[in-house]
Amino acid sequence: MTATAGAQLWRERYNGPGNGVDQARSVAISPSGKIVFVTGQGSTSNTPGYATVAYNAVTGAQVWAKRYGAGGTSYAYATAVSPSGKRCT
Repeated sequence: MTATAGAQLWRERYNGPGNGVDQARSVAISPSGKIVFVTGQGSTSNTPGYATVAYNAVTGAQVWAKRYGAGGTSYAYATAVSPSGKRCT
């Protein structure tokens, strides 16, 4: 099946450090369609923050993950990908 048929191709879960609260807030696709970026809350057990995770669009394998924020209130609610697909903000 393909994504155009509406069928689920894969499902992945992000579990950040410390097994804190992790919630997806935004999804973006690279211009090539090869990478899926998911951004959202990615807290440790006592430090709020946000995380962006890149997944292979075909397999769902994690390509990379980056956590941001070190205390205070740090949350992300949207993400965007550069036209080259090399940057995600």
